Amino acid sequence: MPIGRVFLGFVAAAILVLAASTYSEAQAPSTLLIRGATIIDGLADAPVRGRSLLIEENIIRGLPPADAPAPAGAQVLDLAGKFIIRDCSTPMCTGTHSWASSWSITA
Repeated sequence: MPIGRVFLGFVAAAILVLAASTYSEAQAPSTLLIRGATIIDGLADAPVRGRSLLIEENIIRGLPPADAPAPAGAQVLDLAGKFIIRDCSTPMCTGTHSWASSWSITA
């Protein structure tokens, strides 16, 4: 009996892990357009205002104008009054365009 319970516990845990990973993948947008935020990348002389931040598949694709239409199926976030700041304290800071690895949003 104890081996059967342990096996059922592993099966239940595996199902929960699989369900959680499927749920999180389903919730993550493949395209994200952030509008209204001030962007500070640590490289430009001044903060970037009046632009949007376009992210596709976790890669920054560009800075379209603030009033540019959103791509089809994109999640749009209005972050007016917020700051998007590049975190250059990470090893991933240099030579990367990955959104999640070295950027943060602050109030």
